[in-house]
Amino acid sequence: MVTSIGMPDRGVGWGPRGHPHAEITVGSIVSRPVIVNGQLENRKHLCLTLILDHDNIDGAPVARFNQRLKALILAGVGLPQAA
Repeated sequence: MVTSIGMPDRGVGWGPRGHPHAEITVGSIVSRPVIVNGQLENRKHLCLTLILDHDNIDGAPVARFNQRLKALILAGVGLPQAA
């Protein structure tokens, strides 16, 4: 299940537990300070909450899924390319 509860610049947001197996809650996009090339800059971050039932899946595959999901989002996979 995927649910969206966030509004831009309204905070992180946490989703209620609504599905017995898996849920991804999409929160808001917030600005946070990060270090880029040794300089402190504000960058936008998408807040996601991943909820999985440990009775259905072990932690190691979940960790791999989480790393892969993050990599795909950071790479912009599936987004149209700028012309």
